[in-house]
Amino acid sequence: MTRSRALHLAVFGLFFLLLVSPWLAGLFGASSDTVERRAPAVRPSLRGGALLDVDTFADLNDWVRDATPLRGDATGWLNRFWLAWDVSPKSNVVEGPGETLFLAEDFTAPCRQQYDLDEMTTQFAAYAEAAKAGGKEWVFLIAPDKGSVLDHRLTGRADWAAACSRDAREELRAALDETGVSFDLASMLIEADRVEPGRWYYEHDSHWTFDAGGLVAERIVDHFDSTLFVAEEIEPIQRSLPIRGDVYGRLGILKLRDEPDPVQVSLRSDVTTNRSEVQIGGTRTVRTYLSSGDGDVLAGRTVVVHDSMMNFVERQLASYFEHIDFIHWDDLAKADFFTKVNNADRVITVRVERNLNAAMNSWLLNPNFTTQFSEALSTARDTDLGLELQVAAEAMRRFTQDTGVFVQTFNDLLQGDGIEGWMGPYVDGEIYTTGTHPRYGDWGAEPSTTSSGLTACETIPGPPCGTWVSLAGVPDVLTDELDAEFDGSDGFESGRLRRGEDNTLFFYTFELAAR
Repeated sequence: MTRSRALHLAVFGLFFLLLVSPWLAGLFGASSDTVERRAPAVRPSLRGGALLDVDTFADLNDWVRDATPLRGDATGWLNRFWLAWDVSPKSNVVEGPGETLFLAEDFTAPCRQQYDLDEMTTQFAAYAEAAKAGGKEWVFLIAPDKGSVLDHRLTGRADWAAACSRDAREELRAALDETGVSFDLASMLIEADRVEPGRWYYEHDSHWTFDAGGLVAERIVDHFDSTLFVAEEIEPIQRSLPIRGDVYGRLGILKLRDEPDPVQVSLRSDVTTNRSEVQIGGTRTVRTYLSSGDGDVLAGRTVVVHDSMMNFVERQLASYFEHIDFIHWDDLAKADFFTKVNNADRVITVRVERNLNAAMNSWLLNPNFTTQFSEALSTARDTDLGLELQVAAEAMRRFTQDTGVFVQTFNDLLQGDGIEGWMGPYVDGEIYTTGTHPRYGDWGAEPSTTSSGLTACETIPGPPCGTWVSLAGVPDVLTDELDAEFDGSDGFESGRLRRGEDNTLFFYTFELAAR
């Protein structure tokens, strides 16, 4: 008997044994609940008109399936055996070094590029120009596949599978470099894997680990401000995320193959971050994080469009942004996306490498999307800061006059009930209920003290007097325009408008009548 024939017989014998193992186990009293530790499906009643109900047949199928023990294990064992012999019939799974498994599309998707690179570079450059015109920044990031980052360790079938994708990736990266809207996450993770192999992707799953997420979060923050991110502030919390092994699932192995991983969060001692969620009936909620405190944050509003790779980055990134919204790609049509872009200071789009075709064809290069996205990027926030200052001052004056209480921040106003119908300082647009201006910083009121260099009264009620509304971080070009409008360009030395440190703007309220 030849060696090849002996191997074929051995493979057939194992296949037959695994095929009949569920029934052999049943002869010895095994059932689905004894081997899978869950209650089996109950046999449905066939009485009356049950056979006329389509759900009866679905329940019957579940019952027959659950009455056969070891069925899932038999399938999984067989597929794992085929994979070990490098002859797997599962063309959607590739085995790499050790027991590392890859989705086959890690290698095939880049070779089946369904969009034109020249069209991409042209459109991305147009997006960048639109964002610049609107006073925004647009960033496009590729979340590299496991096969891309671990490429330097591939052998055998996996190395052969990667041959085509290597050239395609290089062409894509060169094209993105030309646009100037992206930065390379793959090189950073490849270098990390060379130093500490196996730490950055789950063995039986296609996603980043939280350790990789920390590197990605730091790289994103560094792009906007290289002084902010502190890696030592990342800590695990009590909540853990089950790692279900999406690659193993393709082999019919449905049990958890990697231990649940503690969620890692950037816990900044000098920044408080609050999270809210809006149900939109989509793939995920829209999550909004608001951060404030003594520590520095990236001011203004940020919108992140993401897929599941960012699940391992989100909580490590959020506390470095004053206001950041996370929206899933599948939910752009449901999440009031273009309005959020119109009101944003920066927009970050992240797409996993293997799903770039869908992102390009359905969204970024789709004519219906490009028109609306470009318009939203290029439209500056419709805000008349001078009018907002007057509205803010009048609101504080009215509240103080009606209640006799000096209000220090707009958050105090929002929490109070002294002004019926008061919704915040904005003339147009969404109300930011923390009392923070979406572009320029915190609204507040300055107590009347001579030490601040401002002349105003110290107590309310009192003789006719006023107070000052402050707004932090106003750009020079706006302060100069406002100075001309309110005080005839007196250089902030006198009049109703003054400027303090860090471009804090002070606006004098109307006088209050004596009480």
